[in-house]
Amino acid sequence: MSLVIDASIVVNVIIPQQLTDSAVLWMARPIAKLAPEFLRIEVANALWKSEAAGLLNTDQADRAWRNLDESGIRLVPDNDHLDRARSIARGLRHSIYDCLYLAVAEANEATLLTANRRLYRLAKDHGESVQVAWIEDQPY
Repeated sequence: MSLVIDASIVVNVIIPQQLTDSAVLWMARPIAKLAPEFLRIEVANALWKSEAAGLLNTDQADRAWRNLDESGIRLVPDNDHLDRARSIARGLRHSIYDCLYLAVAEANEATLLTANRRLYRLAKDHGESVQVAWIEDQPY
């Protein structure tokens, strides 16, 4: 079994908030974790926004960025999954960004883990080909 980790999970680990404890528990699980390369762009943007809002100072943001490479998340090439992500996005009428995580989960027969409520609901409706776990679900 493996998990596709979306940016909302990583952001909850990096920036203390309501769901941080749950995200940390999931990330501590000894299970294969993967994500599309696009995860790095989303996390970089979240760190920048957090710095701009004063939630993190520069040192904290830089440390979090370095720690991303040590998170154990295996990044897979976006291009390998873009065609499928486009197809899913059409069907769900949802962003390519989020559907890329669904496409990676589908291709790897993995469970998508998210703290994004809209993506969670859409993924639940996507069908049996993609399993999805909510951040507050019991880690298995």
